[in-house]
This record gives sequence, C-alpha cells and structure tokens, in this order.
Amino acid sequence: MVREPVIVLSPGQKTQKTARWARTMTKWLITYSRRNGAKRRFVEFGVNTGAESGSLSLLDSSANPRDYIASNIMNLRPIFPFVSAVATCVLLAACASSGVKPANPATVSKISSANKSGKAVLVVYRPRNSLGGLLSPSVEMDGKELVNISNGTVFVAAIPPGHHVFQIRNQESGTEVTLKAGDSIYLKVEIVPGMWKGNGKLTQSAPEQGEFEAKRCKPIDSEQINDAAYR
Repeated sequence: MVREPVIVLSPGQKTQKTARWARTMTKWLITYSRRNGAKRRFVEFGVNTGAESGSLSLLDSSANPRDYIASNIMNLRPIFPFVSAVATCVLLAACASSGVKPANPATVSKISSANKSGKAVLVVYRPRNSLGGLLSPSVEMDGKELVNISNGTVFVAAIPPGHHVFQIRNQESGTEVTLKAGDSIYLKVEIVPGMWKGNGKLTQSAPEQGEFEAKRCKPIDSEQINDAAYR
C-alpha cells in the first residue's frame, strides 16, 4: 500500500487556510435569522494577503445599515457566540504564524567555526530586552576587558583551554571555570534594575539553553570588542 505524501504547511499557509474555513462556515450559517428568517447579505469576511486581521459585516438586503442595526440587533444575538468562536480561531492561527524566532545564520556559522578550532569555545550573549536597552555592560576575562555586550547581540570566541574568570566590570557578578579543548561555555548577560541605573548580571547557562538563546542573537560589532585578539 502506497502512502500519500504528507503536506507540511508553513505558518502563513495555516493562517490562510483557517481564514478560508472561517469565511465558508460564516457564509453557510449566517443566512437566515433564527427569529424571522429575514435574508441577510454577506458583505465581507476575509484576511488580506500579508495581514492578520479580518472583518465581518451583515446587512439586510433592503435596509439602511444604521436602521438595520438599531432594529435587528436582537435578531443577531444567536450568532454572536459563533462569530466569537470564528474570531478566536483566526486569532490563534495568526499567533501560531509568528512561531519561534529563527536562528541567525551568521551566529550559527561563528559558533560552528569556533567548535572546529581545537580550543575552548566562549559564547557571551544578551537576549533582546527593553529593560536597559541602551546599556552595554563590559565583560572581563581574567581581569582584562573583553567585550561591551549590547542589547540582542552575541560574542563568540575560541579561547585557550585552562582556568578562566569571567565577570561584569566593577560589579560582583561572574563565574570561573576550568575548560578543556572542545569545551563550550555560554555566559548570559542580563540587565537588572538599580536605584540610579541598570546593572549587568552575568550567569552561566546550561549548554542546551545557552546555544538555543545565543543563536537567536546577532553577532556583535567588532568595535565593541575591547580585546583586539578576538576581533
């Protein structure tokens, strides 16, 4: 028995498919009022190309829109739950289309190259966040300024194996580790609220989480790398 190929729809195609289903069901169900059978004319319900919203309008074929709404609002009450359900389906489909932020190809390439260096791999990253977006905390390695990490960026470097101390400059936040050739360390920078200004916080992430989050940041500009050996 030959199996039919499985068709995988993109998030955008799923949204369009849900919108078509909602339009068809609405046309079919909203034809006559439950109260008096007055025929309605379907005006519009649809999702424009590239958009994530739709509109629904019902008019009596012979009535002025304003008079119709005023006099027949009670007749429309039975269809309100269905309209709400349709709107919810379209909204959920639109949300699903956003999905997970894809990995940055340039960052993926940098991490892959560092893994082939035969050294230890250091990844310092800062997920994009509105809190302290203009701040760029300075990260030090072994007491030497390494990089000013800005919002939504990642720094990748192949470093010598051995014992290393990483910390935020002039703040008591950091970690120290002993790395072997082929080891990777992911350091996450976050901004925490302070009385006068935000402070940087440096924490070591689990490799799986760190790799996932770091790959969704963009590579840092070379001007923000303080140690010329890693530019």
